[in-house]
Amino acid sequence: MNPKLIKQHLEDEIRKQKEDLKLLKNFHKELDADWKKHPDLEYWSLTLEYAEKQTKLNLDWIDKVKNQIKA
Repeated sequence: MNPKLIKQHLEDEIRKQKEDLKLLKNFHKELDADWKKHPDLEYWSLTLEYAEKQTKLNLDWIDKVKNQIKA
């Protein structure tokens, strides 16, 4: 595959991951504000924390790959 095309795919994925991260953070804030007395809040928060960390890891890895591709 053409390196330039690969970089474009990676840029598209970066945009998607950043949007996902933004949505996750907003949902986490909403959850904390609207469901703070729910008995399952701790588990929901842990799940969201995992999703946020995984998304950040994805972004780091994609950025590393993008920087190693010579176009």
